[in-house]
Amino acid sequence: MGAPTVYSWDDPGAPAWPANANGLGLYEVLKACLVNGYGAKSGAGWSVVYDDYATSGNFSITNGPQTGVLGLYHSKASGMQQYEPLLYVAEAMSAYDTPINGKSLATPITQTGFSYSYNAAVHGIGSYKGSSYSPCWIVIANENWAWVIFASSSAGHITFNANPPSLGTSGWQTCPVIGFGAINSPLSVYGAGETVQLGNFHIVGGKEGVDLGYPNSSFVSSSCWTGLRDHEGMPTSRRYCHLLPFSIGSYCPGILYETQIIPGVLYSSTTSSSFNTNSVQLGRCPGIFGWRDLWRFDTSAHMALHHPGGVTYRDVITLDGRQFIYGVEGRVPMLFSLEAADW
Repeated sequence: MGAPTVYSWDDPGAPAWPANANGLGLYEVLKACLVNGYGAKSGAGWSVVYDDYATSGNFSITNGPQTGVLGLYHSKASGMQQYEPLLYVAEAMSAYDTPINGKSLATPITQTGFSYSYNAAVHGIGSYKGSSYSPCWIVIANENWAWVIFASSSAGHITFNANPPSLGTSGWQTCPVIGFGAINSPLSVYGAGETVQLGNFHIVGGKEGVDLGYPNSSFVSSSCWTGLRDHEGMPTSRRYCHLLPFSIGSYCPGILYETQIIPGVLYSSTTSSSFNTNSVQLGRCPGIFGWRDLWRFDTSAHMALHHPGGVTYRDVITLDGRQFIYGVEGRVPMLFSLEAADW
């Protein structure tokens, strides 16, 4: 798979925020970054499955290997426009609003026009346009996988440009992160890289609900994952997982602390409602790394120990001879690699 491209709200030619939108904008960002490109940047190599967003609020795309579908739905009902779109995975789409084996967390998505509400247990992410700031976002993606970061409030907007980013405020809480596509799995039923298999398509992170910009921590919750396939086949209601090293207070089973930074590895709990027990390693999420002891970094003082001077949330730094974007989410430093070998 190829090296990722970094897309940002302040790039020349980046998609403009819809003039009448508050909690919207995700559709415009995903279509521009992953499919069409903008300015001097080409799209990441994804393609549209269905686009009926203007009429019904339904939009779906697939990655380069076409291992699954990411669906987006935003209600057009009166009073719901300010809420965020929800995201789900599916094997395929039989119509613009009908996914095949679609789900978001434990919620089956058979018709995306289901009862759309702010407390639905689904993946949600988006941003809120305030009077004193424009929504900020970053997309880091190649043809196989994408990371999407949104600022959900003015505090999140400030965090994108803060030096150093502060964990002592609500800023880190209002920059939720979501990733989707095919993971790099050692399991033969998945495949990885150029041999990735149909059904290897997942979402991690997001807000665990469609709301008005009050997220919980994306990667440290007990239900941040939706997958089409795991080692037991096609799970129907699996939702418990942890993405290590981003689970606060958890160790990293099966990972040796041989270097200062380690990759984010997706684990699934199959027999318990507890996300940190009975876990099976599913694979490595492309491009994302963290400090080996980052679970200790729960304050600004702790974070400062590994904060490179003179950089902000989205600046490029060099570690172990590789380039990374430095970022913060869920009280823990995270690093998005720009190297093809890490994707």
